[in-house]
Amino acid sequence: MIKRLALTLVLFLAVITVLAGCSAKPPEKVGLKIGSLPRLIDLIAYVAQQEGLFEKQGVTVEIVPFRSTVEMNTTLLAGELDGIIQDLFEAVNMNRDKETVKIVGRNVMPDMFHILVPSGSNISSPAQLKGTEIAVATGTIIEYGLDELLKSAGMDSKDVTKVNVPSMPLRLEILNQGKVPAAIFTQPLTDLAVLSGARVILDDSKQPFVGPGLIFSTGALKNKSEAIRRCVQAWQQAVDLVNARPDKYQSLFIDVARVPEPLTKRLTVPAFPKLRLPTEAEVTPVVKWMADKGLINKPLRLQDIVDTSFLK
Repeated sequence: MIKRLALTLVLFLAVITVLAGCSAKPPEKVGLKIGSLPRLIDLIAYVAQQEGLFEKQGVTVEIVPFRSTVEMNTTLLAGELDGIIQDLFEAVNMNRDKETVKIVGRNVMPDMFHILVPSGSNISSPAQLKGTEIAVATGTIIEYGLDELLKSAGMDSKDVTKVNVPSMPLRLEILNQGKVPAAIFTQPLTDLAVLSGARVILDDSKQPFVGPGLIFSTGALKNKSEAIRRCVQAWQQAVDLVNARPDKYQSLFIDVARVPEPLTKRLTVPAFPKLRLPTEAEVTPVVKWMADKGLINKPLRLQDIVDTSFLK
């Protein structure tokens, strides 16, 4: 009798175990669509995708490529993207009328902006930029970068004359032709200009102030918070992989940043800091600069721009 009861109990437990195993379904992976531009700073997302880090975190991420910031931002605001890879500047810009996005983390990287003069120029120091024309894209982060570089050299934006040339390739062309005394660039066009004989007069290698961040729409932050959390974790893991083996991702870097053929052996993958929360000291000057330029209609606070839920 005892043996029969024991056998019955064993069979009962086995059936319960099997039924439990059949009813347990793996959690559904929530998908995110993140906009990207052909830049160095977008490499981390592609590494996370290539190495399956998003999948391991239980989130599906589709990286959607764009050719311009305007196109990417517009697509996000239209609700066709959950997030984008962009700097703090764009988080402020897209919240200028109402709260539509928040940045969940960013990092600051050196050597992002460079003021160059063409081959044969007599300008050899930052102080000699005073009174000259500098080609820039006005009303953008490029102009903000120009003003910050000038400030780092003890100058004011009013010390130069800004020539609005939104297209960076066109900016490079007119610099090489000597049609402007100076221009501001980011990689890889900086190195392409140097390859053509231009010289770097001022950069942010010692006082960095910009870098990549993850910006998400308020809708995604409300409805896909767990997916965003897992995306951030995968990003941080990808940073570790890139920094441990930058040479492994050289080819991917060339593809992501669309590095021109003459530069494929000159440019190498840099070290990336991990995402962190923006600080008040970083947000305030961006907001003030944009307000002074009339790009935003009201002062924005840290909490209007930054979501602190995903990083500590």
